[in-house]
Amino acid sequence: MLILIDTDAKLPGLMEEVPFIAYDLIDAAIKPLTIIYPKGRNVAPSLLPEERTIGIRITQETFSQALCKAIRVPLVSTSANISGDPSPTTFSEISDEIKEAVDYVVPIRQQETEPAKASEIIALGIHGEVKIIRS
Repeated sequence: MLILIDTDAKLPGLMEEVPFIAYDLIDAAIKPLTIIYPKGRNVAPSLLPEERTIGIRITQETFSQALCKAIRVPLVSTSANISGDPSPTTFSEISDEIKEAVDYVVPIRQQETEPAKASEIIALGIHGEVKIIRS
C-alpha cells in the first residue's frame, strides 16, 4: 500500500522518526518519489506489515494533491494493476477488470496518451541506510 500526502510537514506524524536524509531526497527528486520509511505509525494497523515499514509519496499530481489537502488526512492508494501484470502508464492501459471492480473512477486525465512516469522507490533504514528499490 502507498500513502499519499500533500506536504512533507505531515511526515513526522506517520513514523516514529523521519530520517534526516529523507528531506534531502524529497528536495532533490526530479520525478515521482516513493520512500519506504521504518517504524510507521498513526495509520490503520492493516496498512503496516509486521516490520512496520510505510511507503509514502508526497504527491505533486494536481488532482491527488488537491484531494489530500481537501480531506486533510493521508490517502491510501494501491496500484492500478493486478499483481504480476505490467503497471499501466495511461488510463487506457488499466484493465477493465480493475475499472469494473472499483466503486468510482474519477473522470479526469482519462484521455491522456502521454505515459505517466513510474515513481522511484527508495527504502530508508533506521540508521540512515539507503536502498534503491526502483530508479
